[in-house]
Amino acid sequence: MYTGDLDSARLPELFQTEWCPASRRVRQCLTELDVGYVCRQVPVDRDDRIALVSVTGDDTIPALVSEDGRVLVSGGTVVLVKVGGGWTVLKP
Repeated sequence: MYTGDLDSARLPELFQTEWCPASRRVRQCLTELDVGYVCRQVPVDRDDRIALVSVTGDDTIPALVSEDGRVLVSGGTVVLVKVGGGWTVLKP
């Protein structure tokens, strides 16, 4: 369990909704890979997804943004997740 200051932690951000099956698959994969992340809930209405669009340039979920700001997944796109010293393929 992470007990430090989350503001100073560099964790990936997952923009998602609880009801989205693809979001659930990404959460499950991240959990199985023991990858810490910050979960960002997005509005159901695409017109209200201003924060998501400002970060990713798109209104599609799930969207996983790396610690350095790269969009690793948008919608159903395959994503690479860094685990330890290597990368693992994550398919939502």
